[in-house]
Amino acid sequence: LLYRVVAVLVFVIEYPRGKRAKGRTTERKFQHPFTRFVNRIGFLGRNYFVRFLFHLILCAPLCFILATIMGGLCLFVTSMIYLVAAFKGEQWSPVGLEEKPVEDNKKELKSFRQPKKPPPRAPPQGIEDNHI
Repeated sequence: LLYRVVAVLVFVIEYPRGKRAKGRTTERKFQHPFTRFVNRIGFLGRNYFVRFLFHLILCAPLCFILATIMGGLCLFVTSMIYLVAAFKGEQWSPVGLEEKPVEDNKKELKSFRQPKKPPPRAPPQGIEDNHI
């Protein structure tokens, strides 16, 4: 039962995508409630050193049970990735919680006119061009 509760906690923390430093970040489907939860726990959810320790502590008991050793190794690798990211100075930042300006919400759609000429097409293969 404890492993199931911990698995749900890991899912809730890991599911929301963090904002990239550059470029666009798309939200995952149904990410918003999880993003709000991780954002509300503040430092514990954003800091990668905390995530490193959390995953490392979780992987220790899993590595001693044969049935869960692969999951334990996956959590160990995850914790090492978080350790490297923490040393690089990265941290998690929420996606989709920022307020969009009112101007962007009222974008007008421009309708396009129908083309008057059909698109150019290659002549059919095998038909010779005979002019009479």
